[in-house]
Order: sequence, then C-alpha cells, then structure tokens
Amino acid sequence: MQLTINTEKKQELINITNKVEEIVKKSGIKEGLCQIYAQHTTAAILINENEERLIGDINCFFEELIPSDNHYKHDDIEKRNCPPDERKNAPAHLKAMLIGSSKLIPIKNGKLNLGVWQSVMLVEFDGPRNRNIIITMIKQ
Repeated sequence: MQLTINTEKKQELINITNKVEEIVKKSGIKEGLCQIYAQHTTAAILINENEERLIGDINCFFEELIPSDNHYKHDDIEKRNCPPDERKNAPAHLKAMLIGSSKLIPIKNGKLNLGVWQSVMLVEFDGPRNRNIIITMIKQ
C-alpha cells in the first residue's frame, strides 16, 4: 500500500500515525509487522512524541547539528554535471540519513503496537514536495 503525503514546508514533521493505522485496520491483520518506508533520500520516518514544543526542539536540533548555511560539496551544482536548477539539498540528505528511511512496528490486536506517547512521523527535510510512503505488512 502507498500513501502520498504533500508536504508544505522546507523542513517539517508530519504525523502519519492515523493514516498508517487505517491501512493496518483495512488489511485485517491482527498480529504481525508493519514496515513504513519513505521512498526518498531527503525525507525520513521517525517514531517519537507528537508534541508541538518537542517538534520545535527536533527542528532546532537538526539545524544545529547540520546547519543549512555550511558549504557542502553536493551543493556545488556546477561541479556535479546536473541541471542548473538542481536543488541544493546536501543538509537534507545528511539529516534524513541520520533518522533512516524506514521503521518496523509490531501489529498487535489489529493495531500498531506503539508506546503511549509514540507517533509515526514523516520528516521532510527538502520540501515542499509530494512524498511516497510504502506500507508493507507481514502477517504472523
């Protein structure tokens, strides 16, 4: 199953838990595993608390860790033999690499077996864009 998420900002966290839960419910699988996979190198899948101030902290953390205004070799478009309108997005690649493109979550009693405060989030680092999220389930 595929979800398409339209992001709106350069960097944002989007809670997709309910959308994934709907897919799990429709599958009829009661026990098993659910893999959530972002088909992109500048977006990631994160499991964490969906709390506004924490999301602000996460965004600040990534900007401090991988500043957008550093010089990155990937952003030397003229040296890369690519179209002149190519995005300069090295920081987005590096940030997504740290989180990873997929998560595997147990399914129990037909639902994602997440902790009390856990949410599944798409993390956009190079938006706005349309993002494809692949949901794969394995029945136990």
